[in-house]
Amino acid sequence: ESAYSHAGRTNELDRYGLPPTAKFSRATMLRIAEDLDVDYVIFGNFSSDGTNLTVESRVLRVNPPALFPIVRESGPLNSLMDLQMRLAWRTVAACYRAYPLSLPDFSKKQRELRLDAFEHYVRGLLANDDDVRLRELREAARLDSDWPDPDFSLGEVYFSRRDCNSALPWYARVPKKHDHYPQAVFATGVCRLLLSQPDRAEEVFTSLRDRKS
Repeated sequence: ESAYSHAGRTNELDRYGLPPTAKFSRATMLRIAEDLDVDYVIFGNFSSDGTNLTVESRVLRVNPPALFPIVRESGPLNSLMDLQMRLAWRTVAACYRAYPLSLPDFSKKQRELRLDAFEHYVRGLLANDDDVRLRELREAARLDSDWPDPDFSLGEVYFSRRDCNSALPWYARVPKKHDHYPQAVFATGVCRLLLSQPDRAEEVFTSLRDRKS
């Protein structure tokens, strides 16, 4: 299974002429989901009193249409990562009745993230200004140097600015097993073309083709 990234979601909403902060009725979510040929829509909300956090999620199945019960988790703000893990497991289990993994087994398959790195990463994704986005993502990458998501996002920001010399080192840090690895390799090939390095670009695109075959 794959999920739309934050950037992918924003791009799709822009294609529909809708702002990223728009609130949709369930009928609208269902119609957009059908157009995008997706299986599930996950939506929800959160609230905090400054000390504790409550997060709710709900799954809307597209075909056949079904609205699953609310999944709710609460905990201290400093336990956000554990709270997110529990919420993710319960949300996935809600989609599949016979989901085989217990919470401990599910947790073992997830990468443990630092809360401060995750905070800067999210701030970077949500930032409207490129300089702020880069600063936050670089801080996330510094705090958790083995976490590839900020690396890929940094590559994407620099690539969007056609600053390939800055983008390439970040793309190079995305491991082969990561979901965004093919995108990082393709963007690397495009960068080599933009840098007037056709031979190196061909090598990159050939490696991507060979990986798919």
